[in-house]
Amino acid sequence: MNEICIYIIGYFISLVVGSFLTYCLANFTGKAIGEFTEGEYYRWTAGIVGTTERFLYTSAILFNKFEFIGVWFLLKIASQWKRWGEKDREDDTESKKVYRERANFNSYLTNTGLSLAYGILGGKIIFWLKNDDVLTPIIFSSGLVLLNIVFIVIAYIKFIESQKRKKEVPPNKNKNSKKT
Repeated sequence: MNEICIYIIGYFISLVVGSFLTYCLANFTGKAIGEFTEGEYYRWTAGIVGTTERFLYTSAILFNKFEFIGVWFLLKIASQWKRWGEKDREDDTESKKVYRERANFNSYLTNTGLSLAYGILGGKIIFWLKNDDVLTPIIFSSGLVLLNIVFIVIAYIKFIESQKRKKEVPPNKNKNSKKT
């Protein structure tokens, strides 16, 4: 196989497949836990960060610079540290605040882990294909994509359930309504 094609395949899995599937998961988990609402125009920035990190992870694997991944994780976690310790929206009860922030953290951690997995997989695919191993990349790619799709389906189901719960709230129980 042509060496350029091998690099294209590795980076394609890392960047394109990884970006699409992690975006789908982040979108449904964010909506299900009430983090994302329609019309938010700044969410696309997380996709750019994710694509950048997958490119960097794949490159770090190729250049045998694994320590870079640890440094990137440190920067990424440090940037969110304050948020996870803060109180959530004022109109929620205290227990909802804790659970929502835990759900946000879990979603963030899951998507970061998947992003790392796609980045490492992209680098390993390049090594495997250079060594004329075609079966191993197919198996690992299929496994990661399948796992990601299962997570997306679960998040989608939870999103649908959250939409049903919103519709079931009686008007007098709505948090925006005022008592008379």
